[in-house]
Amino acid sequence: MNNRKGIINKILFFDFIGMIFCIFKSFSYYEYSFWLLPTVYTFLFFITYVNRKLSSRNIGALVLNITMSIRYVAIPVIYYSTNELSRFARNYNNLGSAIYLMIYEMIVLMLVLEISARKYYKKEKNMKTKKQPLLHLQYGKLLAIGISIIVLGIGVFYKNLGAGFRVITTGKLEQSINFVNNNFIDILWETLTTWIYVYLTMREAEKYESDHRNIHTTLVIVYTFIFILITFIQSVAFSRWYTIISAISAIACLFKMFPQSKKKILLSIGIPTIILLILITSYKNAGFNIGETKFSDSISDIFSSSNFDSYFSGPVNVNNAIGVKNNYKNLGMKTIINDMLNNMPIVNHYMDITQTSVYAYNASIGRIWNGVGDQIIPLLGQSIIYFGYIFAPLMGVITILIVRKFDYLFKKNSSYMMYVYAFIAVWMAVEPMMLNLTITINWFYIRIIPFALIFMITNKISYKKYLEKDYKKNE
Repeated sequence: MNNRKGIINKILFFDFIGMIFCIFKSFSYYEYSFWLLPTVYTFLFFITYVNRKLSSRNIGALVLNITMSIRYVAIPVIYYSTNELSRFARNYNNLGSAIYLMIYEMIVLMLVLEISARKYYKKEKNMKTKKQPLLHLQYGKLLAIGISIIVLGIGVFYKNLGAGFRVITTGKLEQSINFVNNNFIDILWETLTTWIYVYLTMREAEKYESDHRNIHTTLVIVYTFIFILITFIQSVAFSRWYTIISAISAIACLFKMFPQSKKKILLSIGIPTIILLILITSYKNAGFNIGETKFSDSISDIFSSSNFDSYFSGPVNVNNAIGVKNNYKNLGMKTIINDMLNNMPIVNHYMDITQTSVYAYNASIGRIWNGVGDQIIPLLGQSIIYFGYIFAPLMGVITILIVRKFDYLFKKNSSYMMYVYAFIAVWMAVEPMMLNLTITINWFYIRIIPFALIFMITNKISYKKYLEKDYKKNE
C-alpha cells in the first residue's frame, strides 16, 4: 500500500507543477483557456482526501486517477509546450465550450469519486479479518494439459504468432498479420490463454503458502511475462488495450497473492510491459503504411499533442463531439442502442453503422477509411449525444460506480474470479478518460462474459484451501 500511496502523492505533486506551468504560459496564450483544466482538477484532487486515500489501496481507482491526471493536466501542458493542437479536427469552433464542458464533467466526477470513496472506505474498514482461502483445482494439471493442447492447436493453425515476434526485431508490421475479427476462435484463444495463466499463478501461490520458497515468486513472474508477451504478439495489428489491461490486472493479482515481493514483481514485469506498450503504440501510428513505415519513424510521434488528445479524450476530441451533437440531428437517445449493438458479434453484420455515434464522429472529421473510422469518440461526447449537456457526466458517473464495486470485489476475493474482478475494475477505469461505450460493450461480449464464465465454472469445481494470512495484512 505504501508504494501506491507514494504514487498518489507524486501524481498530486506533478499536477501542481503542471498547473503552475500552464498558468504561467497562459499569459502569452490568450485564445483558449486550457489552464483552467489543470487548475480546477488539481484543486479538486487535493481536497478529495478520501478518494486519494482509497486510490492508494485499489487498482481500479489508482488507474482512474492516473488517467484523469493525464487528461486534465498533461494534455494542457503539451498544448502549451508545443503550441500545437491536435490535427484530428476540421475546425476548433467548439473548443472553448469543450473546455467548460470538461470542467463540468470533472467537478461531477470528482464529487462522485469522493462520495463513493467514503462509502467503500467504511466497507473496507468493516471487512472481517479472516483467513483467505485460495481454491485448489483437483485434477488441474490434467485439465491444464488438455487446454494447452487446444491453445497450441489454435496457435499453429489459426494464429500468425511468428509475425508478431518479427515486429519486435524488424520494426515493421507485416501484411500477413490479420486483424482480429472477434470471431469464435479469437475469443476462445484469449479465454483459454488467460485461464492457463491464472491457473498457473494460483497453483504457485498455493505452493508458496506451504513452503514459502522464492522460486514460486520467480515462476509467476516468468508466467506473467509470457502471458503479456502472448497478448502482445497476437494484437499488434489490432489493439494495445488488451495487453495493457491484462498486464495491470495480472500485476494487481500478483501483488495480492505475493505481497512481500511487490517491488520485484513491479520491476520485472512493469518495465518490459512499458516497452511493449511503446512498441504497440508506435506500430499503431504506422498502421496506414503497413509494411513500409519503420519503428524509428513513428516513435517520435507518440508524445505529440494529436496522440495524447486522441488517446485521452482531450479538448479537441470533445470539440469534435460537440460538433457532432450540434450538426447530426438524427442522433439522440436512440443512438445508444445502435452503439451498443454495433460491435456485438453476429448482430453487428446486420447493423447500419452510419447510424452510430462512432461513424458520425469520424465522418465529421474526415477519418473514414474503407467505411470504418479510426478515431475514438469520447465517452463524454457519446453522453451529450444520448442525454444532452445537462446529463453529460452521467455515463462517467456510472463507470466510476462500477470501478468502485469491482475494486471492492477484487479486494475481498481470492478465488479464480479475482482476475476477472481486477480486469473489469481496470478496464472500466480507463473508459471515462480514454474510451467509450461502444468499445466497452464490445469487450463485454468478447472478453468479460467468456472470462467470467470459465472462471465461475472453475470456482464451482474447486475446493477451498485456507491460507496462513489474513486480509488486513495484505493491504
